[in-house]
Amino acid sequence: MRFKVLATSLAFLAVGISSPLLADDTSSKPTENKVDKGAHTAANTTAEAAKTGGKTAAEGAKTGGKTAVKAVETGGKTAGAALELAGHATVEGVKTFGHATAGFFTGGPDKAASEWHAGAAKTKAVSKAGAAETKQTAKAGGSATGATAHSGAAKTKSVAKAGAEQTKAAANH
Repeated sequence: MRFKVLATSLAFLAVGISSPLLADDTSSKPTENKVDKGAHTAANTTAEAAKTGGKTAAEGAKTGGKTAVKAVETGGKTAGAALELAGHATVEGVKTFGHATAGFFTGGPDKAASEWHAGAAKTKAVSKAGAAETKQTAKAGGSATGATAHSGAAKTKSVAKAGAEQTKAAANH
């Protein structure tokens, strides 16, 4: 019994597949057109969205690169200013040591102590002035880095908005 049902089903299926359609079904034509148009719109929208994503990512990468370069420049300038400060402070420290040692041999421990304190005060003043200069260098560089990042972000946002408009237009086409 099962074999007969299976054989009959296969026979109907084979006849249905191989036989030509007897009449055109016009009721499905508008639906097919809508499906084709929807598929076309979806493909255009997807392609446009991919382009937008690529352009936005490229612009973001460019912004990131420019910001990183500015940050490295700032770091280099700040490190240079700090190194210069360290050099000046070291020179003042060596001078202080030399004056204190000479004071010890020419005037004893009291003169050595007064030379040491005078040298320490001068070293401290040089360090404070250099620290202010280093801080100013770092702040100026930070501002430049921030400005680079901000302008790049604005351009990236602009590219993304323009791409979104094109994607929207492709979706409505």
